[in-house]
Amino acid sequence: MSEITEEMNFHQMVLDKSKTRKHMESRGRDGQKKQAENVNKGRGGDEGPIPRWTVCTITMPKDRDKMTPNHLPALICNTFKYKNTGTIRYKCCTEHGIIQGTLGREQLNPKPHMEAAGIGVNYDALDKTKFITLTEAGQLYTPLSGKLSNCRCRKNDCSRSKYCSCRKMGKFCTTLCHGGNGNNPYCRNCPPAV
Repeated sequence: MSEITEEMNFHQMVLDKSKTRKHMESRGRDGQKKQAENVNKGRGGDEGPIPRWTVCTITMPKDRDKMTPNHLPALICNTFKYKNTGTIRYKCCTEHGIIQGTLGREQLNPKPHMEAAGIGVNYDALDKTKFITLTEAGQLYTPLSGKLSNCRCRKNDCSRSKYCSCRKMGKFCTTLCHGGNGNNPYCRNCPPAV
């Protein structure tokens, strides 16, 4: 342990230590800025805005059913820029309708090499007053299954029933149909045997 002597200048010692501390704090701030820049690079939001009429894939939410794809092809039909925050939001449509609400840049993966006709979207032919949810769009995109196509028909032929949701959507019945057991002896709306 060192002894306090008259030659020691406590004021100078405090100044020296505070300079060292300021230097360490500035190095820490610089490191945090660098780390934040590296993290934000990987988020995919720094590529800039996506132009209108660009084909992209939408990352589907995790609450989708098993048959819905992870990425849904869509067309950006409108963009909105909010004045207060400067955020850009995108309105998208699929071949089945316009998706309800807007999507953020982090949900979209642009595919500039693709065209709207390639994914079957004709914006002019869509009903502009009818909107579908993202989950519905994913289920409608899947040709053979989805929560919306599980019919409950038990005592009639699904291919002729006016109440069958599978027939209305132009889909085949699945094993989840007919009350969950898939057994309806009258149903002729089953997928072709492979």
